[in-house]
Amino acid sequence: MLDRNSILNPTVLFFRIFSIRRIGILSFGIFIVVLCLSSAANIEGSEEMREVLFVYKPKSTVSLKFIESFGFIETFEPLRKSSQSNVRLSRGGQGAPKRSKTSRFVGKIYRAKLQPGQSASVAAKSLERHPDIAIAEPVIPLTIFNSVPPEFQDVLPNDVQFSKLWHLFNDGQGSESREGEDIDILNAWKTFKGDPDFLMAIIDTGADFFHPDLVDNLWVNSGEIPGNGIDDDSNGYIDDIHGYDFQNDDSDPYDDSGHGTHVSGIAGAVGNNGQGIVGINWKIDLMQLKAFNNKGRGNTSTGIAAIEYAVENGAKIINASWGAEDKSRLLKQVIEKAREDGVLTIAAAGNDSKQIKNYPAAFESVISVASVDSGGRKSEFTNHGPTIDISAPGTAIFSTKVNNSYGSLNGTSMATPIVSGVAALVWGKNPDFSLVDVENILLSGVDVIDVKEELGAGRINANKALEFQEPIPTVSLIMPEKVGGQFDIIGTASGDTFKEFTLEIGKGNSPKDWTFIHSSQIPVSSSTLYNGFSTAEYQDGQYTFRLRAKNSQGKESTTQKRVEIENVDIIYPDNNDFLSTRNPIEIRGSVFGLNRTYKLEYGEGISPAQWSDSGIEIP
Repeated sequence: MLDRNSILNPTVLFFRIFSIRRIGILSFGIFIVVLCLSSAANIEGSEEMREVLFVYKPKSTVSLKFIESFGFIETFEPLRKSSQSNVRLSRGGQGAPKRSKTSRFVGKIYRAKLQPGQSASVAAKSLERHPDIAIAEPVIPLTIFNSVPPEFQDVLPNDVQFSKLWHLFNDGQGSESREGEDIDILNAWKTFKGDPDFLMAIIDTGADFFHPDLVDNLWVNSGEIPGNGIDDDSNGYIDDIHGYDFQNDDSDPYDDSGHGTHVSGIAGAVGNNGQGIVGINWKIDLMQLKAFNNKGRGNTSTGIAAIEYAVENGAKIINASWGAEDKSRLLKQVIEKAREDGVLTIAAAGNDSKQIKNYPAAFESVISVASVDSGGRKSEFTNHGPTIDISAPGTAIFSTKVNNSYGSLNGTSMATPIVSGVAALVWGKNPDFSLVDVENILLSGVDVIDVKEELGAGRINANKALEFQEPIPTVSLIMPEKVGGQFDIIGTASGDTFKEFTLEIGKGNSPKDWTFIHSSQIPVSSSTLYNGFSTAEYQDGQYTFRLRAKNSQGKESTTQKRVEIENVDIIYPDNNDFLSTRNPIEIRGSVFGLNRTYKLEYGEGISPAQWSDSGIEIP
């Protein structure tokens, strides 16, 4: 019998093989030498890689002595176990193991565990060369086909309907989806998952307090004793445990619509609780302020009261998934006062699919949110235009609904709590940041999306936002929608961490290439960034100006402004002007640029078929 301990030494084995006279064993022994030499260079230490499955050919028998002769097997057992337990090989082993039950598919299957340091792939080849063995192969690890890559397994929540949250992780689910068009939350969660004490006010239709995915993340007013009919904390509201109902003037802001519950789940459904979904924040405090009824109707009276409550009771962020085209001066003043007190308001741009202003989103003191879909396109319903600050997923967003249920909704109402949720992550992780710091980071932590309409700085990217370790400069560009000739570029590039800014211009809505204009290490605040920019060398069309400002760590804040360059323009008369034919009509305009010539013509109707220059006198 071969000594197993000696076989592990290739030199000893070599000389022992030469002392064996039978040719069959000689060829087998020579292979063992190769095996041991190979395994010494290719040691695989994981348990699954040290196991081999093998099947005997029909009418063959299993011998303990035979298995022991391989030397590299530590234990083996039948895959379909009988009363025989696994067999551990030792010197001088006696007897033979019982036969395994036969697989009705392939025959008698055994599983062998190898000695430490042995390679399963090499051992399998060795076994399969034996005439009595039909098949031998390493035990192969199998993986559930989860679309989430292995590097995210440590941050993947166990919430059972996570796969429906394309806005958090988009693997291309759905015919119109495109992989990666999400907010990159899994990478963000490697850094931070939320602060259970961070207070966000959801001004909406209330919430379902009993929903298992919300109950642990609802704000509880610690200064109030429930149900005693007394204003214990002297804040002017009795028994306001989770917030207040300004529609019915009571302390029960329960959701009779479903909208507020859905919005709340997007921002902060409880994470990793084994059921339902997860919000942007696994843990957070959600203050519920019911300012809208079951039909989604409210007014500035209930809205303003809710904002004042949120500020007075410690909220840091107000989520406003609502608005109107009419502009309220009082609403504007209340939100500006909230901003002065360090409370950031984030509001929905609206669902009219137009370039219109809705308030409060269009106020300068508010972050206005538009919507994109799972293919990285503009959502068909979203408003757009120069007053939009940022975009977020808002099409077919799956979230919590009343009565312990879940479902999908569309709207900028759904996009807004995604931005609010990321803002809460940034601020919760960096509590010393100011409101302006958080705002700058949100508008710079984006993915640029290639769309025709203006949807703000880009789609919010949670991971990019959380990568900022210190405040970044404040940046802004103040430019008209149409420019031509020579003009000063006005804006802001400043802040405590400011180092330098760079101005650039690119052709089109989402330029791939940028042309340098100017850079400076001198901070600028609402003043001239560059003096005397000329459009003479640019053809008429749409362009994008970009302002980048670096902080001391080299991190950048970025803003962009789309403009239409018109070097040739008629200023007077304007479209639809009524003109008298009694007197000569003076045509005023501009033709800018060196060596440019022009011809002035007129025609009848909105889209003239014929043009004429008859009667036109050019001085």
